[in-house]
Amino acid sequence: MSSQAVTDVDVLSLSVRDRESRRLIEEAITAYRGGALRSAIMSVWIAVVHDVFSKARELGGQGDAASAAFVEKLDSAIEQ
Repeated sequence: MSSQAVTDVDVLSLSVRDRESRRLIEEAITAYRGGALRSAIMSVWIAVVHDVFSKARELGGQGDAASAAFVEKLDSAIEQ
């Protein structure tokens, strides 16, 4: 049986590298603490998707072919 440490969500939010993703996670934490659970879930989902897209753009900019193709497909879908 493995033991897992319980960490405060504020400390966990500090580990998010992207500034905008961190802001979105902090918004979700605020909603959660205010009892707006549905809003908190939606905010976390938005933050995760934003973070994935942000990291894909970062990797694509560094020359990763798969990430660059994903970003190109994503930008095309957003444009349409």
